[in-house]
Amino acid sequence: MSMPMHLSVVVVAERSELAGIAAAVLPGKNIGGINPRILAASSSLSNEKSIFFLSGDKHKILINVAPPCHFINPKRIDLWIALDDESEKDARRNIELYGPPPDNFYRGVFRDPVAMCGFKIPAIPSSKSGIDAWLDELIGNLEPWRKQIWDAFSDSS
Repeated sequence: MSMPMHLSVVVVAERSELAGIAAAVLPGKNIGGINPRILAASSSLSNEKSIFFLSGDKHKILINVAPPCHFINPKRIDLWIALDDESEKDARRNIELYGPPPDNFYRGVFRDPVAMCGFKIPAIPSSKSGIDAWLDELIGNLEPWRKQIWDAFSDSS
């Protein structure tokens, strides 16, 4: 069995903190060696700090707040997962302006390089007590994407 091909995924959202959270929980457990690279990007400019910590009783996640998606070279990204309509438009515009996605094994798996996540993400709860339930729901909703990414990554070897 050969090494899997590098896989680069960007989670893009209008609110940078949502993109950062989704990108932080999407990879699942790190298996060592080469793993899919999952980045966060924002479709809007943000004045937020670059890193923050989200903590509940059950989950503790360090999150990099997402840079604008226009700073990411689309020629190096295999899949963009948009969390909202505006982000989908911005990801497509970025690809249109700055180049096509890589033409490799993953183009056969992810025929459209930009995909909507397929569910609405509610606002982050303002109280610590609601964070765990909110994250559990987000992790559950992202599970099909995590599985699809890891299956594609494993199949590339």
